[in-house]
Amino acid sequence: MARKQLKRSPVSSLVAAPSAARSDPRFNTALARGLDILRAFRPGDMFLGNTELSERTGIPASTMSRFTFTLQELGYLLYVEDLGRYQLGPGVLSLGFSMMATIGIQTIAHPLMVELAHACGGVVGLAAMDGLEMVYLEVVKGHAPVVPSYVAGYRIPVARTTLGWACLGGMNPLERKRSLAELERASGADWPGVKARIFAAFAELETRGFCLQVGGPYVPSVGAVGVPVHSHNDARSFSFNLTASATLVSQEDLENIWGPRLLALVRKIEVERVSQLPRIL
Repeated sequence: MARKQLKRSPVSSLVAAPSAARSDPRFNTALARGLDILRAFRPGDMFLGNTELSERTGIPASTMSRFTFTLQELGYLLYVEDLGRYQLGPGVLSLGFSMMATIGIQTIAHPLMVELAHACGGVVGLAAMDGLEMVYLEVVKGHAPVVPSYVAGYRIPVARTTLGWACLGGMNPLERKRSLAELERASGADWPGVKARIFAAFAELETRGFCLQVGGPYVPSVGAVGVPVHSHNDARSFSFNLTASATLVSQEDLENIWGPRLLALVRKIEVERVSQLPRIL
């Protein structure tokens, strides 16, 4: 079965930036376009040319060469002469490492994620919200394969996954309202159904601390639970999920065993992260 995708513009900044921000006179369109080009590279993309970048971002081909030249001069892109295409440069990596170094979750979480993934046989992931998508920051795999094969950098939709629902549920009310407005804009006629499932997940989070999906529209062959991370002094939104093949783990097991265990893992991480805040800040 094909996965149902959100309707979206080819221009990445239309997803990454809230519509209210785009109409703000402080919003710099040229800067947004440059960042769109970097965002166009996804896991598995080794090289992209100006034509491909133009198609992915919606930036006219006539102006793309100026953007890519500037990004090349700044070290964010490297030009491969033999191919006539670009690859991401070390400048992007330094930004990523700087961001990851300030999160303060992975070091605490990794051994706990390994233990849980090996116990359930599935995948335990940590992700952050980026526009209308969740991007995996850390992935630990158990013994049983899960399709798709999640890796760090892999993106999944906020609107149709437990990872996204949990992240929305853990946000402060103002940020949640803004994110929901963007989801409504992107979902179009599908919004009533999308909204109903999101708010059902909010109710699950309220009553038992995690949300659940088995055989959903995004990946019908898997079951998943999601738990938000309640962050202190951090504007970023994170969540954890546990994903396993529906043939390996039943809905009852997700509800009674793996959901509570993922919730306990996240609560332990939150406590330890708070104790580290003076060192992080």
